[in-house]
Amino acid sequence: VELNGLTPIHGDYVALAELNYVKIPLMLSMNSDKHDKMFFTILIGPQINILEGVAMEVNHTDETFPHTNVKPMDLYKSVTYAGVFAIGTGWNLCKKLTLDTRLRFDFGFTDAEKKSVIYSTDGGAPQNFYSSGRQSTNSMTLGLMISLDYNFLTDIKQITL
Repeated sequence: VELNGLTPIHGDYVALAELNYVKIPLMLSMNSDKHDKMFFTILIGPQINILEGVAMEVNHTDETFPHTNVKPMDLYKSVTYAGVFAIGTGWNLCKKLTLDTRLRFDFGFTDAEKKSVIYSTDGGAPQNFYSSGRQSTNSMTLGLMISLDYNFLTDIKQITL
């Protein structure tokens, strides 16, 4: 591994890449009877992840690859696809107010890295950034969703299938 495209790193080192995404899910929601005091919910569906920014560091030092034709953002795909699953409970606090809590998990189906990136240092020969045979890098997120919902339209009839 080379740092800044110039100096090889020997021995142990710590490398960190922080990818910031805007995640747009399309969720199918299923729940038990929402008229009960407490009800259960499941959400499932696909998600589009749009890369907003990348921060990289090696041995706790920011890495920007100076003296090369590559920026950290160039190393990752701008759009990836994922699946989302959430399960939780909801509580009707009163006629118009509901509190929901869900455990949410998403997993990226597509490799986040652009394995075809080629870089060169100032005047150097082009070479592959990633080694051949490198495994896929998939995103994964686990989190807790908490929402407080107020229903303005309680007089509309709900259709149940």
